[in-house]
Amino acid sequence: MKVNLLLPTAALLVTVLAVTIDGAAANVAQRRQKRVADLNVFAAAVRAQLESCKPDICFAIDSSNSLTEAGLQDEKNFVMALMREIASFGQDVQARYAAVIFATNVSLIFDFNVDQSLASLDARIAALPFYKGRTNIPDAMELCREALTNPVYGPRPPGDRSAAVAIVLTDGVANEGQITIAEAARRMALSGVKSLAVGAGPGIDDAQLLEIAQGRQANVFSVGSTAELVDIAQNIGVSSCADIDTTTTATTPAEGKSAYAFTIFGWGQVFS
Repeated sequence: MKVNLLLPTAALLVTVLAVTIDGAAANVAQRRQKRVADLNVFAAAVRAQLESCKPDICFAIDSSNSLTEAGLQDEKNFVMALMREIASFGQDVQARYAAVIFATNVSLIFDFNVDQSLASLDARIAALPFYKGRTNIPDAMELCREALTNPVYGPRPPGDRSAAVAIVLTDGVANEGQITIAEAARRMALSGVKSLAVGAGPGIDDAQLLEIAQGRQANVFSVGSTAELVDIAQNIGVSSCADIDTTTTATTPAEGKSAYAFTIFGWGQVFS
């Protein structure tokens, strides 16, 4: 008799379990559909920013002794690739550029008043000198901030540009400067300048890159060597043009990184 009583009970448990599993699967599907919908809205917003991108961008380019001439050439190739990448985002793109080069000392090589055609900019970047010397990142950041905010250097007024961006390229750690990186980053933030940190090679310091980027991890980029810089030109071009913060999406941090790539470069085709 006990066996007969238990058999219907066991069958009932199997039924309940099956219903529970089906319900859980449905919830997972619903959550995934919502996540995809949220990310596609995010992608559309980013695409609109890219196609009407009007940033003023100042490159701070490392020319210190640790870089070598080959490393400087890799930086030049990256800068030229990045300018073309941004130009490819849409017909309404109006990016403008200035460049600072740094070693022990820092120099403004050209400002926003110069001819902004890609051919002219390429020629100026190609002619950048190899200074050698120490690594003066903070003073280079400050000079970029000045170029992006002082009318003498030809930046557009805030209302006429989508963003003021400093892109800091380095293969090492700062060991020179009249101010600290923290102070340079603070001044940039107060002036409305967004800074992107781009590190290449084994000598970079992740904590310092984050400091350069004003504490925003999304604006930190690093590769194993300067030769790999051109591989991340697309990512950096997007960050230069769009105000992206993946933490605002309905994904976990790990999913957010994956969804960011698919959303931007797949134009809303998200499969995560």
